[in-house]
Amino acid sequence: MTKNSVTAIAIAVCLFGVLLGAATFLIPVAEHPYITQLGIHLFIAIPLAFTVFQLEAVWLFAAGLRHFKTALRIPYIRLCIALLLLAIAQIQLPVVGLLNVTWYINGFINIPYVLATILFFTSTRSFAQLLEIKGFWTSYIPFWLAVVVSVATVLVPQHATQAQPTVFAAHMALGTTTLEVALSAIAACHIYRIKQAMSVIYNQAMGWLFGAILSYGLAQFQYMIMQGVGYDNPFNTSGLSNILFFVSALIFVRAGYAFWELDAESAALKNVSLLDVVTYTANLATNPRVINPTLDRVRTVSLHVQPGAPLSEADQVELAGVYLELEDYLTQKEPLRSFTREGLRKQVARMFPHDPDVNATFWARLA
Repeated sequence: MTKNSVTAIAIAVCLFGVLLGAATFLIPVAEHPYITQLGIHLFIAIPLAFTVFQLEAVWLFAAGLRHFKTALRIPYIRLCIALLLLAIAQIQLPVVGLLNVTWYINGFINIPYVLATILFFTSTRSFAQLLEIKGFWTSYIPFWLAVVVSVATVLVPQHATQAQPTVFAAHMALGTTTLEVALSAIAACHIYRIKQAMSVIYNQAMGWLFGAILSYGLAQFQYMIMQGVGYDNPFNTSGLSNILFFVSALIFVRAGYAFWELDAESAALKNVSLLDVVTYTANLATNPRVINPTLDRVRTVSLHVQPGAPLSEADQVELAGVYLELEDYLTQKEPLRSFTREGLRKQVARMFPHDPDVNATFWARLA
């Protein structure tokens, strides 16, 4: 599919999610003991829109899956499953919440959220390990600390409320939201470290994923706070407490689109130099530290080349050698993404349309 068609479909699905949620305002709802009429409508509308957005995000993430190697596909699939679990978690809210289903009353409605957040942690941790990012936050120590703290919340006195009709449900709500907030924060930390380690070409995709997980964690954080101060406050009873979930779902869609866009057809860049060609190719490597010694040769050339001046034969030969080394690395040693020599050449030709008579020595060595 072309970039324009995917963009059109993504926008159309987002609009459908918004309209589906808005249509629920036409449905008459019964009075609720402490939630306002607006709150009840938002309680139904936002989970519906959220579910549509999460399913769209799964589609976009999955569409880019074929471009990654097996080692990355496993954490990538975990991320997609986490998004599916969040869709299930949200769509159950208006159903079991309004119908007072027993397992909802007992607090087990939080289980899909917990499973999704655990998958966020394991997928981002695996991703970081593939890039050889080591340290305290990428170990399992923070995970088990989060588990211990969430279990320890059972020591915090709780009482039954209209939101949690049993003491057990109240303890479940506090413990699970604590775990979700902690693991979301750790997963966001992983993504931040990954963003710093990867080439600039991946910065936008990682930035959106960081924002999506962080906003989801903040959405859970507000419920953790309300578990202490009470749910009968205007922010919650008006349904506004669900807005952050809505925002996080939209950011997940944008993150999925950014990951898909990594291999989408891009607009050709004109009037570029061979230094741009080599730099672009180097940025395709997910771990730039590995290719730094090779790029030192590019920096040497760039030091004595005047802007707009033609490259000498020697410089063209040097840059061609660098490009071929980068091509070998990407096709044979790149740990996360899959490249072929033919595919790379087509990608470079698309991004940098050129006159074969200009810098002929460079292009001849690539022939």
